[in-house]
Amino acid sequence: MARQAGVILATLVVLAGIATVVATRLVDPVDPTSPGYLPTEAHPWWPDGTTNETLVLFLAAQLGLGLAAFLRRPHSGAAQALLAGSAGNAASSVVWSVGLGPADLLQRSPAWAVFFMSGTLTLVFWSSLVHIVLVFPSRESRLGASPWVIPLVYAVPQLLLLLGAMRIDVLQPSRLAWIDEWARIHAAIVSLLLVLGVAGIAARLGSVSKSRRRQIRAVAVATAAAAVATLLLIDVPIALTGAPLLPRSTVALMALPVPILLAATLWRDRTFRLDRLRRSQMALLHAREEERRRLRRDLHDGLGPVLAAVGLKLDAATSYLGRDEESARRLLTEARRDLTSAMSDTRRLVRGLRPPALDELGLVGAVQQLIEGFAGPEGDGPLISMMADKLPPLPAAVEVEAYRIVQEAVTNAVRHAQAQRCEVRISVIDDSLRVSVSDDGVGADDGRSGVGLESMRERAEQLGGECRMVRGETSGTRLEATLPLGESP
Repeated sequence: MARQAGVILATLVVLAGIATVVATRLVDPVDPTSPGYLPTEAHPWWPDGTTNETLVLFLAAQLGLGLAAFLRRPHSGAAQALLAGSAGNAASSVVWSVGLGPADLLQRSPAWAVFFMSGTLTLVFWSSLVHIVLVFPSRESRLGASPWVIPLVYAVPQLLLLLGAMRIDVLQPSRLAWIDEWARIHAAIVSLLLVLGVAGIAARLGSVSKSRRRQIRAVAVATAAAAVATLLLIDVPIALTGAPLLPRSTVALMALPVPILLAATLWRDRTFRLDRLRRSQMALLHAREEERRRLRRDLHDGLGPVLAAVGLKLDAATSYLGRDEESARRLLTEARRDLTSAMSDTRRLVRGLRPPALDELGLVGAVQQLIEGFAGPEGDGPLISMMADKLPPLPAAVEVEAYRIVQEAVTNAVRHAQAQRCEVRISVIDDSLRVSVSDDGVGADDGRSGVGLESMRERAEQLGGECRMVRGETSGTRLEATLPLGESP
């Protein structure tokens, strides 16, 4: 479904650009060789006029890499954004390559169609930059996970452009000043998107894990550098003076490594995840073997001798029946006590394998029961609240690991971080279960916190997910875990 949606979106973007070109030329045919004809520098596919080889190279590479990354990882939000942005940029150049004659500029309608559609499609490209920053390498941030943020990233710039277009006086045929005003408005909106993109890159580099940071550092630095160069050399000068400091083709050539690095990083991301999943599976196999050894030891050294002793006492009690009722009664009482102890040990072993509350109450009910246990006998414990969406049926392994992660996180917050308030959030986003535990504590010591976090991270990674902890500047921490519900990408 994701593959079809991405292809359909990219196709619609390109067709919108081509339709604008065809409609403009059918309504107002123009001879490209006529005096005063204005061939734009972005003229890669129109049969007449100038051709900018640098821009052709950039657009072809970007579109090809976007398509390759999408076909490789169709469910990746970053790959979908790269394809949509590449298609928008290519379609914008197709629209702009229509060229404009003097009559087009004076009659307004053809020129307005070219400027507006080209600007709209270009904003799709720059919005995709912010989209990629929000969701790559994964939707760890609250902004990236929100179902409303990504649509707003694309819709708000278009709304600003529309409001700017309404502000421009395009109704006076004798004036061409609206062209410069249009360029300034468009450049200001692009500048805003570039600033958001650079700020987002800096924030994501500071929030992801060390392994993730190493994975995305090169593409993040290259993207930030290209965005800053575009901002300082193209859009800010246009917004202020009406003209760029360098030709767009030069900046495009400077930015060519960005789509290459991004596509390569997306390509390697699957390998990175598979390698991590293999390591987690090996750790899971070792942990499972250790669990079997522990169960065998507990059964052999604990439950086995107790049951053997019960059998001997029952045999002895049988031999006393009819001749020493008091001894028989005493042995039966001891046997019953031993059986009660054996049943307690069995329940303990069962709880170690899977909390019974999960089968009785489900994940949300089990977690609610868990956090109620921290309230204290008189309700004088820390204030722990929970917010949970309506969850679909969850895989058993996901339920267990999510429960254990919440248990470990809340225990750390209450006992080690001395938190007075704690909030647990459970939701399903993008076919993954997201668990968040926030507290206002002072933070645990490095050793204890490191061991606990590593344990929770291993639980998440053995399912192909992620777990990270974000510390507040002065106090408090937030643990976020993402557990895939289906096959890990």
